[in-house]
Amino acid sequence: MPSSSHPSGPSGFRRILIPVDIDEPSSWQIALPTARELARASSAKVTVLTVLRDIEAIAQGVAYSLPGYRVLHDLADARLVSLVAESIPDFPSLETMVTSGTVYTGILDTARAKDIDLIVMASHRPAMKDYLLGSNAAKVARHAKCSVLIVRPEADGG
Repeated sequence: MPSSSHPSGPSGFRRILIPVDIDEPSSWQIALPTARELARASSAKVTVLTVLRDIEAIAQGVAYSLPGYRVLHDLADARLVSLVAESIPDFPSLETMVTSGTVYTGILDTARAKDIDLIVMASHRPAMKDYLLGSNAAKVARHAKCSVLIVRPEADGG
């Protein structure tokens, strides 16, 4: 393996990707603080990513309109910047990014393009549709070329 795909130390990483859904707090409430601690321990650069899904653009009637898509992109970007500022303020070496497409391909493409060492993402309790289609977290874990840490909320006492 090239040295760029090895962590910077025995427990550290150089570049961490945190994919979040800005409309779903469970996607970032645990993932952001977890990744922050990992990044601090290894002085890693962090990218917080949200994927503007093509289906959302189509539903809002802007999929084939560049100006309309730009508005959706800019709104998502502003919301992501605000979310990060509130959740992990004053964090050095952090960038936010909005991409488009399907969630898991947006995550995997970004991880490859940015030479990410670790993806930290939240998952949820699987619903029936996840067993049939597979969750984004499962697809990312299966196909990523880097390490993937999937964090889950604590169980509800049972």
